[in-house]
Amino acid sequence: MRYLTPLHSRGSRAGGSARKGDVVKLVRKELTQLEEQVPWKEVQGRWRTLRTTWTRRLRQADSTREVAVCISEFHDNLKTDKSSGVFAAGGPWEQSLRECLSGTGSPQQLQQVWDEMRAALQAWLAEGQLPGGLASLDKASYEQAVCTYIVLQEAASKGPEFLEQVPLDQILTSQKELLALQHIIQREAAAAHSRLQALATASAAGAAGAAAPLPALIPDD
Repeated sequence: MRYLTPLHSRGSRAGGSARKGDVVKLVRKELTQLEEQVPWKEVQGRWRTLRTTWTRRLRQADSTREVAVCISEFHDNLKTDKSSGVFAAGGPWEQSLRECLSGTGSPQQLQQVWDEMRAALQAWLAEGQLPGGLASLDKASYEQAVCTYIVLQEAASKGPEFLEQVPLDQILTSQKELLALQHIIQREAAAAHSRLQALATASAAGAAGAAAPLPALIPDD
């Protein structure tokens, strides 16, 4: 998985009131760049079929509404959490996007919708690319996160009060190390959950087998 190529920040745009054409061109360009950086595993399977047509329509989009339609379609095919956070259904971001889709949104509103989406996706993908990308491209950060996880495990085995005393702000010195640690914790929690589910399934199957009555013997004629 690739590291994200930094796109233009909002502060790099000249002036606070960009013209419609400038906003459309810039959002169109940045959306194209970001979509190319999203791994296939992070989008719905149907995106492989839809992507060619979507790319062509985005390239031809020359209005706020047309670009908003492309943003909406891309958003619908991402495997992001749509129950909470920036992309929560019915939330402020979605409402602003709907206004742009209806044709009532301004270029500045489209720009804001895109800025929020871009920032959220970059953070989401940065977390999603661990451990593979980080382990290979920034081995030191990942190794530090592993050591920190071991320290947390040892502290947790002694009790909650020891866990609270672990000075994470002193051990972790970068955002990459923090993201790596978060991924390790999430990965281990998911693995533990899977093991517990397997044990519960095996236990239930064993109990059902023990409780099942023996089949009745059919006498020979």
